[in-house]
Amino acid sequence: NYLSRPRRFGKSILVDTLACYFEGKKELFDGLKIMDLEQDWTQYPVIRFDMSKAGGLDDMRGYLDSLFFDYEEQYGIVARDVSLLGLRFEKILHTAYQKTGQQVAVLVDEYDYPLIHSYNNKEEHEKIVSLYRSIFNQLKSEGKYIKCAFLTGITRFSNLSLFSAYNLTNLSFMPEYAAVCGITQEELEHLFSPELERMGKENGWMKEETLQRLKYNYDGYHFSDKNMVDVYNPYSLVKALSTSAIRSYWIESGGNSLLSTFVTNLAEDILDYQSISISTDELTSSDVASGNPYLFLYQSGYLTIKGFEDEETTILTIPNREVEGALFRIVIPLLNGRMDSSTGISCLRTALKKGECREIFMQLRSLVKDVPYSKLRHSERFMFMEEKYRFVISVMLMGSGCEVIQEYAMEDGVVDIVAKCTNYIYVIEFKLKKYGGAKAGIAQIDEKNYTLPFERDERPVIALAFELDDDGKGILAYESKRP
Repeated sequence: NYLSRPRRFGKSILVDTLACYFEGKKELFDGLKIMDLEQDWTQYPVIRFDMSKAGGLDDMRGYLDSLFFDYEEQYGIVARDVSLLGLRFEKILHTAYQKTGQQVAVLVDEYDYPLIHSYNNKEEHEKIVSLYRSIFNQLKSEGKYIKCAFLTGITRFSNLSLFSAYNLTNLSFMPEYAAVCGITQEELEHLFSPELERMGKENGWMKEETLQRLKYNYDGYHFSDKNMVDVYNPYSLVKALSTSAIRSYWIESGGNSLLSTFVTNLAEDILDYQSISISTDELTSSDVASGNPYLFLYQSGYLTIKGFEDEETTILTIPNREVEGALFRIVIPLLNGRMDSSTGISCLRTALKKGECREIFMQLRSLVKDVPYSKLRHSERFMFMEEKYRFVISVMLMGSGCEVIQEYAMEDGVVDIVAKCTNYIYVIEFKLKKYGGAKAGIAQIDEKNYTLPFERDERPVIALAFELDDDGKGILAYESKRP
């Protein structure tokens, strides 16, 4: 069996649980459903691999040598050729079976870790693939000695032939396993009542607001078209509950470095990630070597299943605010070439919350300086200068936590950007200097009543117009108006 889930999604804890079950550690499962289902509690020998400890080829060989040495010591295997790792694994399987009288449970956690991290080094990658084949060939040839083989990882690598030659069953999209890793809403409310109560008390939130904030930031994952149960990222949820604070825990634990390996044009395509169409067959059966960046983004947790166009097409989206913020923190430095953008984004977020239009103008002017001209002037995606500005400013606003709607259509015109923030709604218009600039922009908002549809919201509405340099070199001025 094979299960794919994003990084930090509880795969290793699942492998721990399976190991304890196969080892017959009945006392650890007291009070759980399995106590009613399992009567025998047979003790099976377990061989567990943690491939996250094996980075490059030398690390992988060293890890496997050390791992096999421990099992050889355990089962009294003396004669061994250190270099023949595949034969050593075969001998361990045989001996464990002979000495215990039971088949072996083989558990492989993060099987793809060495493959992902060697992907850009073709020579080393091929050697790692060859070494993998020599080891895991035993899953097929020595099947009579194996009770269960279970592998976890982020992505598939079909060049290993694991998924065809060894008859592995892919559990990743099966409806009955949709919530096998992660935490559902029911589990959150049922199992974490003390933590929810403490979090609400420390932040001055009622229970419903606490649940809403947790859901907005950490929920939203779906792993099966036939079971669209919402699943929380367990790592982030548990960290938030333990600290009673809403923060970006998942991305702080690492994991951005591989994006550039598998995803090109991340900056230019970021606003498309709210709704991505992909072949259902490709999503469920292909691997990252196919060249489709959306596969890696889905498998690594940056995108999740949103819905379906038809039986053959799946719609992907960004699952929650934590992931969205993580993506935009990556994209913004790519756009403006400055690695210190976090301070500017933080200041922009504060200004947006307070409705301080001059500070919004100052921070946006600094953040987008030269971006359209230097980064996007040759992009075929943007035919007009205003489109380039709209894209970049939308990225900055979304990176600051706003819900952004581009080109909001009304009866009498189209609003460039509607940005819904915590305390305010901003109706934003752009005008090049040669077309009248900020004054013409604010007049257009006023004349065409662009703010009217949003005045029913409890948040105040602010009209904001920016004057743009004709050559794409920055924001020159602003005008604002509060209805």
